Amino acid sequence: MSDPAQVLRDFKSTKEFFVGIDSDGCIFDSMEIKHKECFTPMFVKHFKLQAVSKYARECWDFVNLYSKTRGANRFPALVRALNLLRERPQVQARQVNVADTAGLEEWIARETKLGSATLAAEVARGNQALSQVKVWSDAVNRAVEDIVHGVPPFPLVRECLAKLNEFADAMCISQTPADALKREWAEHGLDRFVKMIAGQEMGTKTEHLKFAAKDKYPAARILMIGDAPGDYNAAKKNGALFFPIGRAGQVMHAWRTWTGTVPDEVTSVGRILRLPPLPEVPEPLRGQAFALVEAAFMGDAGTGSELLGSLRRLGPELDTFAMIPAPALQQLHMDPDQPVPNQGDGGFLADLPDAAIDALVALVGPDADTPLLSVEVRHLGGALARPAPGGAQPDVGARYAVFAGGFTPTPELVGTVRAHAQAVKDALAPWHASYDYYNFEETPAGASTVLPAASYRRLQEIKARYDPDQVIISTHPVWPATP
Repeated sequence: MSDPAQVLRDFKSTKEFFVGIDSDGCIFDSMEIKHKECFTPMFVKHFKLQAVSKYARECWDFVNLYSKTRGANRFPALVRALNLLRERPQVQARQVNVADTAGLEEWIARETKLGSATLAAEVARGNQALSQVKVWSDAVNRAVEDIVHGVPPFPLVRECLAKLNEFADAMCISQTPADALKREWAEHGLDRFVKMIAGQEMGTKTEHLKFAAKDKYPAARILMIGDAPGDYNAAKKNGALFFPIGRAGQVMHAWRTWTGTVPDEVTSVGRILRLPPLPEVPEPLRGQAFALVEAAFMGDAGTGSELLGSLRRLGPELDTFAMIPAPALQQLHMDPDQPVPNQGDGGFLADLPDAAIDALVALVGPDADTPLLSVEVRHLGGALARPAPGGAQPDVGARYAVFAGGFTPTPELVGTVRAHAQAVKDALAPWHASYDYYNFEETPAGASTVLPAASYRRLQEIKARYDPDQVIISTHPVWPATP
């Protein structure tokens, strides 16, 4: 099967700017009619949810219209809706059998083009776990084709697209099947305003932008217009250089050298990351392992690009650096949106010489068999190193901080992950600072391990005066000073 996304890779710029535009909810006010009149009835019918149709409708609408997954590809959305429905007390009380999603989740985890064609091919190869999903998806497509007509574009859309064409290459970027998109855009004569219509068959919205626009336009001249978090996520996956994990040693050494050259306005992380094969992980990264450099720079795009020059010359596999608004920084580290079971540990490093990097890579690099999802070294200095008046820890003299952690979905993994995290600390013990950092010291220990000696003695005196009976206890307790 040929790659449907190849046309995006082959696309060549003709204008100074690139604008990607979602369709449903941005060009057409069609989200409500599609989901409430097409997706939801077929959801109830083909998954035999008639006895709990009210709750099925609520779950589907929540997932696809009124939550952060609005606008998601239909297959991950189906998984979320079924799993939410299964948890509802009303459904459990009625003893309704909600379809299992294991087979669908397994397919989502390995398929990079979630669409009707790839689903049909998977079922044709004998994957009966997806046969019910295919029947439902085909029924949805027929319902959309039958029902969704005469929904005009939003007011002034045509005028905006015409003006846009004077300066930018415009492209429809959507998770709707391409046939439906082309039919809707042609019905209203809007297809002439875009260079291409990219649907779910060509990959995710993030992949659409990557293939069609990245490195073909300056980063500051690429715009994504959308109405859902998925559109925002597609546009803002910025702030890191991803390298194959086999280059971990080279990348970590280069990053450490680079940290000695950048100004205080730069903060960065050298990281070895193993991403799980889960639907929540973007397709280009899912199930992959990387050495990467994450960084943020408080300054203009030109200076930031110059500062990154030596690292970019290493030839990363993926470069997502671009100007982003400050609130988007919370997504830079790619932490899960929801709480997950995990264990980890870390501490301060007085220095990070070549021998320390070599010890780290030997333990968690490309040849390691480790449950650790992430092992990161953070560059400190700057304001942290400048003493501030007051407080138990007025400055941080350590030059780097290390943290190692992994998921622990079963109790058996807790001890395993803890042991591997401790092994990282042990390997770096020769360069350990004289004290650690509260947020990264996750194993029970006295406050004397996470505070400078003078600060700890002062807190002991305060403790003896105001809390001699140890009413207040923490994971890192301060014991009252004895006379």
